Amino acid sequence: MKKTAVVLNWVMLGLFGIAFVGLGIQYPGAVVGSSLFLLLPYAAALLALRSRPNRVLIGSSIILNVLMALVGFVYVLLGLGMGEAAKALLVAVILLPPPVVNCLVLKWAWGGARAAGDANKRLQATRETRAPEA
Repeated sequence: MKKTAVVLNWVMLGLFGIAFVGLGIQYPGAVVGSSLFLLLPYAAALLALRSRPNRVLIGSSIILNVLMALVGFVYVLLGLGMGEAAKALLVAVILLPPPVVNCLVLKWAWGGARAAGDANKRLQATRETRAPEA
């Protein structure tokens, strides 16, 4: 599941990266904020999955992916409401699965980071309670 999430993240980064460059060429100066938001959830998820277990990074990545899933869901609902079912279906197939998979995998990574943090605290506690040898 983790490998699937990594592959999906790279695909989405490539897709939105190409769109970012294309929009930057077509409309210079008007692209930065909104297009960067489309890249952030996938980049943050890749960082969280490839680095040491860090709950701050994992938590921020989960928040960004939930926001991305909500944006995709709202876009699908708006597309269906406007009678553009084909566009809504395309968005639902392309935009919604990666954030959902990321949230699942990052939730598991959160548990691993928490267990690693608890184990580190126990190790520190045993080191501090031992009497120094003379």
